[in-house]
Amino acid sequence: MTSIPGGNPPKYVVTDFSSPICSWSLPLVARKDGVWYPSGTAIIIGKWFAMTAKHVIDDFIDRFGTTETGPNRFHHHFALQAAQIVENGTSADLWDIDKIWRSTQTDIAFLRLKPRNERSLEFPWKKLSLDLRPLKVGDSIVAFGFPKPRIEIDDTGEISTVTWTVDPRTSTGCVTKIYPEKRDSALLKFPCYQANALFDPSMSGGPVFTKSGHLCGLVCTGFDFPIDENIHVSFFCALWPSMATEIDFDRVGYRKGLRYPVLDLAKDGLIDATGWEKVDIIKFHGTNRTRVQFLNIDIPLLEQKSAQGDTKAQVELAAAYLSGVGTQKDEFRAVELFQKAANAGDADGMNNLGVCFRDGKGIEQDLKKALTFLRAASKKNHAEAMVTLGAMYFKGQGVERDYKEAFSLWQQAASLGSANAAFNLGQCFSAGAGSPKDNNKAAYWLEIALERGHPVARKRLSEIQQKRQ
Repeated sequence: MTSIPGGNPPKYVVTDFSSPICSWSLPLVARKDGVWYPSGTAIIIGKWFAMTAKHVIDDFIDRFGTTETGPNRFHHHFALQAAQIVENGTSADLWDIDKIWRSTQTDIAFLRLKPRNERSLEFPWKKLSLDLRPLKVGDSIVAFGFPKPRIEIDDTGEISTVTWTVDPRTSTGCVTKIYPEKRDSALLKFPCYQANALFDPSMSGGPVFTKSGHLCGLVCTGFDFPIDENIHVSFFCALWPSMATEIDFDRVGYRKGLRYPVLDLAKDGLIDATGWEKVDIIKFHGTNRTRVQFLNIDIPLLEQKSAQGDTKAQVELAAAYLSGVGTQKDEFRAVELFQKAANAGDADGMNNLGVCFRDGKGIEQDLKKALTFLRAASKKNHAEAMVTLGAMYFKGQGVERDYKEAFSLWQQAASLGSANAAFNLGQCFSAGAGSPKDNNKAAYWLEIALERGHPVARKRLSEIQQKRQ
């Protein structure tokens, strides 16, 4: 007999239309030239604001088309609408969706709702509670959606009649696996969870709740075939990466058309999102690239481990004090912790302490000490220390300028997988600094930097390729 993760078998049950979840979850339909195509579910998370799975929107786009009108701006060749079940399931209202914002980080899209009647204007808006914090294996979850929706059109009379049939379902289960970065590089290439729960494939975009009722994810996909009657494989995406999605949802007190990340709605209290303060969004200057991460830092535990001499905890805690993430910013305390880790032989501690001495952060600037600690970390094969040390040689910062030494250090770091080192080698070959000028080799290293995710590599590679033509 197969054991059941979490202890209880999953359930998949019909949900009564009078359930409150039916008024917050919205079945979606796209329309164009008399063709109606129902697919997916959205969930209202704030006033005029909802979210669904991005692949639901992408499916509509594939069927009906879209035109790019500017950077991250599109005109979709279809009308998108949502149905809202009201009055304890005895009636329904239609909403127009007049704006769509698709995340570049995960399988989530945000929607702006536009009412079509007076009753919709009077809808009693409440902020659904989101929980951005990562889940754990064994956590119980409850998912909801409208699987296998159907639309029938009768145009035999003077007025065409559209019948939209939906079948609300609730699925319970538990988290069985966690993919903090991605499950694969094709289908689920974003932070997500595997669950022992039955998600019908057509439930996409439906809300997933924690046992305490907080929205913690959206349905991505499920498989029709169970491993056995009690073991299912389904997936849902984490919410926190979607906080980096750029939107222009107008807010009181801000100019119209202003673009900003969804995270700002949480900061302003316009959506209720527990854990928003630990979402870190990094924008790479001069590019459209953004990175988002959830800083799941337990400061008391790190303090305890640091006091016990755990160098990894000392470095992590120091980084928190240096950035002010998860705790009060304290550069002096950060340097003190980096020093302890470095004295114990920790390469990360040596590297970070070297950077602090170089930049004068939390301690008086001292380029000679910076070089000392960066060299020590480099001898321990710390790639980023080699990159930083190479930059100091390249610029003549605290040491005599030496392009060849910089080039050599970057070669070593690139062999260890550093994207920055690969980019710098490409720049060296392009300029003939520290090596003979060679645009072919420059392109080679810039391609490697691009593969490793360097934010500027694509632009420089394009420039090099134009020179080669």
